[in-house]
Parts: sequence; structure tokens; C-alpha cells
Amino acid sequence: MDCSAKVTIVNLMNRFSAVVFALSIAATAEDAEKNKYALHGWGAISPARGVVVDDTHVFAVAKKGLTIHPKQSFKAEKPLPSTQLALKGIPQAIVLLNENHVIVGIGRHLAIIDVSDRANPKLLTEFRIAEEDLNGCETMTLRGKTLYVASRRQGMLTVDLSEPSKPKITSRTKLPGITVGIALAGNVACVAVETGVVFLDISGKQPKQISYLDTVRSAWGIDVSGDRTVVSSANYLFVIDISDLKQPSVLREGVITAPFWYAAFRDVKIRNHLAYLSSGEGGLYIYDWSTGQKCTVVAQMGFWGSGRKDRKSKIEYVKKFGIATTDEEAEKFIPQRANYYMIAIGLAIDGEDVYVLGHDGKTHCMRFTPEPSPVIDYISVR
Repeated sequence: MDCSAKVTIVNLMNRFSAVVFALSIAATAEDAEKNKYALHGWGAISPARGVVVDDTHVFAVAKKGLTIHPKQSFKAEKPLPSTQLALKGIPQAIVLLNENHVIVGIGRHLAIIDVSDRANPKLLTEFRIAEEDLNGCETMTLRGKTLYVASRRQGMLTVDLSEPSKPKITSRTKLPGITVGIALAGNVACVAVETGVVFLDISGKQPKQISYLDTVRSAWGIDVSGDRTVVSSANYLFVIDISDLKQPSVLREGVITAPFWYAAFRDVKIRNHLAYLSSGEGGLYIYDWSTGQKCTVVAQMGFWGSGRKDRKSKIEYVKKFGIATTDEEAEKFIPQRANYYMIAIGLAIDGEDVYVLGHDGKTHCMRFTPEPSPVIDYISVR
């Protein structure tokens, strides 16, 4: 069986797993206490999870709360102490409000946290936005003091954070499908709703729909650069032309190449002409999304077979999938400095450094150097 056939089979299995997962959630949707949507999502089939950085620290969600790592810890010989803050619910999304506050989406609530003392973060308040997890927070994006929340079946919420300890919901916009991602382009919100992308005018008090694009494939993560929107879609990456918002159109696509059950694009972040994606068992992908008929892979840091301790067994593990026929070809899929298995579910970019969140809540630091030849070096895990 060739590699393309294996990828096709894996893609079908991923889709089957997603359907089973969705049905299992729907079966308990009427009971808010039993409807643990986010809890089911931690692990191999997890949606995107939040990690953000500022000048000195990395903030990452974990299964039970917020973890704060000093940046220098990732490059120190011995890890520096990290700080953890326990939170109720299932932490998923995170944004930096300012240098003193972060916001963590924990399902039915938003947790507003004082991080002015990074060694001693304090929960200021939990602000309820939903009665059940299926209407809770999936992802968030911030502009000024307004928070835009992808709130699953509720659609998109806007929250006024002028007073961080007293947030207020200022609008609720019902959308088709399940709202899972938001990116802002001027006065337009580009909203991924699993079945496609909705474009909203947010210049007024109440957002108004401009158009809807059925992407055929699912739409999960989303980011914007100029008049282009880049969307992650399980096994695909696609670019949408939004120069005419009334008639958006798909320009080009890219496809994941990792032939594993849990390889799927979770999160996407754009930097110039490059799209960085956390891709489950595929690790970190970097694509050039800007030109040509297809998005092209620039670099990848995979974790294929890294649970094996000796290098020869890792090489044989890669070769058996049919993606390499020689040891030299297999070597490019094996990190030189990593002996750690992970499923990548979130990422943050800080210059050449990329912080990737694993399914177990640990954060991996890598460095992407584009010149003279694109390469990703693994630094450490914390």
C-alpha cells in the first residue's frame, strides 16, 4: 500500500472518530452536568488549546489550570521553576489582556487572572457565559478592551473588559454550525463554524453577517493576513480570498502528509507568507501559503517514532510507513534532540522561537531558521 492510500485510510478513520465523538457528546447535551464537552476533548482528539507569550514568560493551559514558564527556562541547562494555578472547568483558550492580566476560557466561564506577580497568579473572577459546555468558550481573540469569543452553539459573543474584574457581554450573534475560531481583519470578524466561514461586520454595536462560505471541508483554526484568510481543516489547509467580502473564494489548499491516526491540523498562526500549524501526531508544520496552486511545506518537526529509544528503531518505524525508502530519507523525520512523544494541539510564535503545546499539557520549544535552508531545531520541553 502506497503512502497516499495510507493517508486516505487514516483521514477516513479520523473522520469516523470525529463523528463518533460528536454523537457521544450529543447524547448527553440535555444534561449540563453530564455534558463534559471540553473534558472529552483533552488528549489525542483535542481541539486547539491555548498558549501565548509575552516578553519574559510563556502562558499555557493545562488540564487543570494555567501554567506559567519563564522563557529562559527552555534554554537553561536546568529548568527554572514554573508556576501553576488550578482552575475549575476544562481550560482551553487563553489571551493576554495586558501585562497584568490573562483570560482563560474554561468551558462555561471566562477566568480573569492577575499575573502581575508571575510567581503568584491570582484568580480575580469567573465570569459565566454559558449554561452548558456545548455553548461555552472554544477560542477567543482580543482587540483593545473587547473580547470576541467563539462560543460553540451560541455563536460569537463580544465581552467588554474595560474593568477586568467586571466583564460584560455586549452582544450575542447566532451563527450556523458550531463556532470554533475567530480572526479579525479591520472591521470584519472571520469566524470558523466547522461547516465553513462566516464573515461579520463588527463596526457597529451588533455584528452583522456579510457572507458565508461553505468550505466543503471542516473549518477549525483561522487567521488573517491582509485580504487573505488561512483556515485549518483537519487534514487540510486552505486560503480564502476576502478582497470581495460578499463573494469570498478558496484560492489554494495544502494537505497534511503525516500518516497517523491523530495527525490533524489543530491550530494555525500566520507570520508573513508562512502558516505555522500544530498538527497532532504530525508535530509542527510550516507552510508557504502565499503563492502557487497549492500551499507548500517549508519545514516540519515531527515526533514520529520518538517513543523508541535507539535511533535505528526510529528509522525503521518511519520507513515502514512508506514515506522513506532509505535511512537518509527517514532521518529528516526524526528530531535530533528529542526523545519524547507528543500530540501537538496549540502553538505560539515568538520571533524564531515556536512554543508548541502537547496533549499532556507540556510545552515544547523549537527554533525555526528560514535561511539559508529552512530548518526546525528542537530546544527542550517543560
